[in-house]
Amino acid sequence: VGFRSRHRSCALARPGAGACCDVSFATVMENARAATVVVAPHVTSKIPFLASSRRGSGVVVSLDGKGGELRVLTCAHVACLAGQHNMVDVRASPEFGARTRTGYVVAVHPSVDLALIALDEEEAVSGEGTVSFGNATEKNTETQKEKFPSAYARLAGPGFPLPPGTRVTAFGYAMGWSSLVSSLVRSLGGGKGNKEKRFATETRGETLATYEATNAYLSKNENENEKITAFILHTAAVASGASGGPLVSENGHVVGVHSFGDAFFGGSKDVAVATPVGVVQALGRLGGDSNQWRKQKCPPEKYATAQINCMILKSSDPALAAMCPELTLTQRKAWIL
Repeated sequence: VGFRSRHRSCALARPGAGACCDVSFATVMENARAATVVVAPHVTSKIPFLASSRRGSGVVVSLDGKGGELRVLTCAHVACLAGQHNMVDVRASPEFGARTRTGYVVAVHPSVDLALIALDEEEAVSGEGTVSFGNATEKNTETQKEKFPSAYARLAGPGFPLPPGTRVTAFGYAMGWSSLVSSLVRSLGGGKGNKEKRFATETRGETLATYEATNAYLSKNENENEKITAFILHTAAVASGASGGPLVSENGHVVGVHSFGDAFFGGSKDVAVATPVGVVQALGRLGGDSNQWRKQKCPPEKYATAQINCMILKSSDPALAAMCPELTLTQRKAWIL
């Protein structure tokens, strides 16, 4: 699969819109970028580098697939940022003019590095809103500044093909010392001067291998013995801070979220936890085949860092060993943790 679908129509997803319009490949990528968010601890300090020193990424998805029941899909190890009070700050790029909202962890997968975050209901904003793509800084309106999230990304189906060589794009908000310094400089300057453009980073690559697991392991639905993709090894390099961000196919569907990789060792390989729609919906449901969705806060012990790290190592190590047989156990642990 190559970029031959660049000019093929794709689905653009907007909250509250039951139908999708046909748009170009470039616009579908802009939609994925707009749906990618920063997930950070809820910090009340006004000192900028204290508020931005730890963070991850996530992607806004619709659990019902129709623009309703919006949640932030991210990694379980990013959900750990919620702390004892189960509260995080969720924000999109300042270029889209969206304000920061608070959220809380509602679900953590028991087996793989996945979690769902809900946005506080009292801060929800009614009315239609869409992101202006292209010259975003010139097209922002007051409505757009109040409406967040203004886009959601669609989830891939359970049988979405991901053979080696499939082109994919990774989105996320990478962090580093540069972001801390720039935040401090902006604060000392009173927020004046050159405006920093901070869109989600975008890197392209291709799949190298996948690892399958049974539905019983991933989503516990009626097809328990059916095997589906659980992990994706790819070459779209992901930097620190982009964990939890989406791995997107050429048609704009989210096929996974970033979990771990070898970026710290100078490599360009990353492993994403696959996110077929059935797995994410099962994670978001209140129980069994219920049409009710989880909205209550998870107890902090569900996403305690030590417990999450043990869970991730247990599920990810066999997958990494199968996809990268050349790695030793020590190397695999270094990748994962």
